[in-house]
Amino acid sequence: MIPAWPAERLGEALEALARKSGLPLKDGNVPRPPATLALDAGLQGQWIEATAAWLGLEVEPMEISYPDLERNLRAGPALMKLSDGSFAAVLVNGRLLSPDLSMKHLKPGILATQLAHGVEAPLTARV
Repeated sequence: MIPAWPAERLGEALEALARKSGLPLKDGNVPRPPATLALDAGLQGQWIEATAAWLGLEVEPMEISYPDLERNLRAGPALMKLSDGSFAAVLVNGRLLSPDLSMKHLKPGILATQLAHGVEAPLTARV
């Protein structure tokens, strides 16, 4: 099971991911996301970019093709959107940062399988 951060805790996830990765951060309280953040993928991207800038970080949205998923999981830190709308905070080599700030290690192949499940599940019935 992937430890997931709900959209309403994205600011905390971004800050914790940066801290655990050793990135320098601006001090202060991370802005709270709007209540509608979970409902709007476009707003999520904009909010992440603005909050990262406020923290003094640079972020870049990235789309990963299905065949490249496992390889890209080795290059954290990253926030990955899950099929249920929550987010995984991925550190280097498939380590995951849980909302309780504990670390969980999943081999990249297992993590890729779990991440892809949300894409594959609706198609499995058709196949």
